[in-house]
Amino acid sequence: MTEQQGRALERANAVRAIRAERKVEMKSGKLDITGLLLDPPWWAEGMKATDFLLACPKVGPIKTGRIIGAAKVRPTDRLGKMPLTTRCYLCTLLPR
Repeated sequence: MTEQQGRALERANAVRAIRAERKVEMKSGKLDITGLLLDPPWWAEGMKATDFLLACPKVGPIKTGRIIGAAKVRPTDRLGKMPLTTRCYLCTLLPR
């Protein structure tokens, strides 16, 4: 493994660890889901839409599928690549 590959692997592992911590905070309600969706931080930009929605409180696999279908978003779409209008619409579909 080259030095560059090693650095990339370390960065990827760090991002995965941070996302895991933040998902727990999201599910418990400690983080503002709407704020994260409207202006995703660097650690959330690469998250898939399904991963983000599953980490939201009161949202399981069934609701995630319904929200994805209603918003006409692919499950593999990344938050950072979604248009703001789509992310705003997702906010309206999330349970209160």
